[in-house]
Amino acid sequence: MKMAATSAFVVLALAGVARAESTGACTCAPAADHAVKELGRHQSAFAGKVTGVEGDRVTFDVARVWKGPREKALTLTSNSRPGCTFAFEVGKDYVVFADGQKESLSTDQCVPNRELADAGRAVKQLDLHAGYASSPLRIPGK
Repeated sequence: MKMAATSAFVVLALAGVARAESTGACTCAPAADHAVKELGRHQSAFAGKVTGVEGDRVTFDVARVWKGPREKALTLTSNSRPGCTFAFEVGKDYVVFADGQKESLSTDQCVPNRELADAGRAVKQLDLHAGYASSPLRIPGK
């Protein structure tokens, strides 16, 4: 009897997981309390303006790199986990944390990406850490 109840619970739990994935539910771990701590969690961190979105591929003109490939333009995939696509908008500036090599960078909504206008504290933390204190990144509208 106990075995049957346990088996039924496992089957229901697995069905719930499958349903969560198929409905696009995204479960995320809490973000770090300091932007510099996120550098340790990810292979790339940069600020840039979205110049193109094609499906889940997003292209940026890069304004500042704190970690990762130092390129003037980067393209990444915005759905590294099913159901967790980060919705970037063309023309907007973002602070982006991503993983993977230069040719295969990816991010999603579980990563603390945010619009640059709302990321003043994170930008200041990252600039100070990376040695940009004398030339801080200019945040539009600030």
